[in-house]
Order: sequence, then structure tokens, then C-alpha cells
Amino acid sequence: MLAVDYESFTGRPLGLTGELAELDAARLLDLTLMPVRHPGYDATDRDGAHIQIKGRQLEPLKDGLIGTIKATDDCHAVVLVLFDQRYQPTEVLRAEYLAVDKALRQPGSRSRNERRQLPVARFRRLASQVWPG
Repeated sequence: MLAVDYESFTGRPLGLTGELAELDAARLLDLTLMPVRHPGYDATDRDGAHIQIKGRQLEPLKDGLIGTIKATDDCHAVVLVLFDQRYQPTEVLRAEYLAVDKALRQPGSRSRNERRQLPVARFRRLASQVWPG
């Protein structure tokens, strides 16, 4: 895969994780993607729920943060696609947006409160595994 080759050559990620997460989430969960830069959410499910999609390539022995979760009144769930070192999906998690938003509003963390980011481990506690199922 181009992203793996690029990273091994330059030592820097190509920045495809979000795009790959949207494509894999749509394929694995039968979601309908919205047009690029759609405000508030990235896809809808069969029931019409509005979903933000995030992706994270996990590094061995390191958890990491999820990208910024948009503040919106028009979202029902957040889906996180986790990738291995070769950008292959290993797990997909889904959490209700209200639970995620509540966790982001808890005081005490700049990454939570200002950048609206959660650690993967914290997201796992709020979510259910939806793939593989």
C-alpha cells in the first residue's frame, strides 16, 4: 500500500487514516457516506442515524488519541476504525454521540475540553465492538 511505502521511506505518515476509516466503515457496516466536508457527520446507517467516523492506526504499546470529534446537534453516533501498521482494519467500535460528548465535556483535560479528543482506551469504555462481529 502506498501509505505504508511512503511512511517507511520518509518516516512520516501520509495522513490517510481518516479517509480510509470512512471507506472501511462504509464497507464493513453498510453505511452511506455523505459528500466530502458535510457538516456534522460523515455517514448514515440503514436506520438513518448520523455518524461521525474516526480512524486510528495503533502503534505497539501505545494507545493514542482519536482525532477531533465535532460538536454538533445533528449526530447520533461515533464510529472508530482501528488499523494495524499496514492500514488494515482490525476492529470497529461504535459509541452513542451523547455519551462521547458527555465524556468530552468532563473538566480537567485540555485535549478533551479544547481539542475534543479522547484516548482510544476511553472511547473503548464508551463503545461497543461492531466489527468483527
